Amino acid sequence: MDLFGNLPDEILAYILSFLSTKEAVQTCILAKRWKKIWASVPVLEFNFEEFWRDCSAVDSYEKQRICDRKFEKFVNNVLQIRGPSHLDVFWYCNSFGLNYSETSLKWLDHVILLKPREISLLVDGKNAFDIPDSLFSCSSLQELSLDILSTDEIHTIRTKSINLPSLKMLEIQGVDLDNNFVQKLFTGCPALESLHLSHCDLYISDISCKVLKNLSFHECYQCKKMQISCPSLESLVIDVYEQVEGISLQNMVSLVNAKLHLYMWNDDRFDMKLLSALSNVSTLKLDLRGASCFEEILKDDIANCRTFINLTSLEIANYEPCDDFYLVACFLKHSPSLQELTLRISEVIFFPLHLIRTKQNIPEVSYDLTNQKMTNH
Repeated sequence: MDLFGNLPDEILAYILSFLSTKEAVQTCILAKRWKKIWASVPVLEFNFEEFWRDCSAVDSYEKQRICDRKFEKFVNNVLQIRGPSHLDVFWYCNSFGLNYSETSLKWLDHVILLKPREISLLVDGKNAFDIPDSLFSCSSLQELSLDILSTDEIHTIRTKSINLPSLKMLEIQGVDLDNNFVQKLFTGCPALESLHLSHCDLYISDISCKVLKNLSFHECYQCKKMQISCPSLESLVIDVYEQVEGISLQNMVSLVNAKLHLYMWNDDRFDMKLLSALSNVSTLKLDLRGASCFEEILKDDIANCRTFINLTSLEIANYEPCDDFYLVACFLKHSPSLQELTLRISEVIFFPLHLIRTKQNIPEVSYDLTNQKMTNH
């Protein structure tokens, strides 16, 4: 009995959308009907690794050259055969191919004509290439992920303009970002709610957006003094290698969750406004790893803070056991709703009480927490 033969084309196309495009195309051997079906699948997934596994060449350079040629030919052929039917998701991964010239991504122009809702690109950035401007003028696009992998240099996105009226989520990895790009981004993306930057060099002095709800920096290099002002922001993650005069947070009236980790290159204590802008958060995580002066900056900052009226969960990671507890005591004093306090100690060392540093007068606090944790990791 043919279990699939009686199913309508729409159901079969939906089933095939869970396969990679290479696997979906191979269903053509079942019957002529399947050629029509895979060509209407609303998801296209191209993964170079599938071609790498199937290649029998011994020499690594020759194998890569053959696979790269076959992969690019396959992508172009599929887009030509597929036709104009609606495309929901386009996913392309070639993290270790040979060539990415200016023309190798031109097939994106054809993809944009299919009005996709989501595009994800992961490419090897060893060689220079340009992303077609059409990618930044796709009216149907709601989610865009652009990952450029390179150990040699960081690439810069060059686009004349950005017009993505439906874009809600943007992820970028391995790119130089400057004020010019950010200004175009927020002007051309009026619906943008989530912005996630990873392993980027940030030449940005101002991030101001009234509609942004989620913002994260993961292992980025901050190359300019930065001010962030986002009144609708609900979630903030700052994990950066801090190189200049700090970060200032403003208008964080809607913020609920925040995580901060600044890795300082030196012992300069900048006048940063971080904690004073987080008075509305309910969950706060601080990572003091590799940043002794970051802790000192937080101590200076918290002294001028208002009450953290909504804070119920506080986690401080990589807390030095030999340090004073001024920072913790200040949080306890300023957080009347705190229910859970977690101190993550990287190395447990026992010190006599009189040897613990007390550079500042620790506020006297009497507090009863629902949950208290101290972990060693």
